Amino acid sequence: MHQFNPAMLTIARESREMTQAELSVASRIPQAVLSKLEGGVARPSPEHVEALATATRYPEGSSSSRDRIFGFNASVILPPKAYRYAG
Repeated sequence: MHQFNPAMLTIARESREMTQAELSVASRIPQAVLSKLEGGVARPSPEHVEALATATRYPEGSSSSRDRIFGFNASVILPPKAYRYAG
């Protein structure tokens, strides 16, 4: 089994515009458990991994990325000029 990355679960949930409560209903995993998974306090069982993959429509291995996570769509970088006040 791959190493679980809690940030990837959060990214998967947010990318599908789901709250923890909505993901809880879709995956049949209690919201309190989802909170612990996203917080890195608990590790998912194989059944949880399968249910989360189905509910978020991502492959089962997608929650095991070791890459550093910056957030959903954080790869968009604005040029420095865009940060300046236009007025």
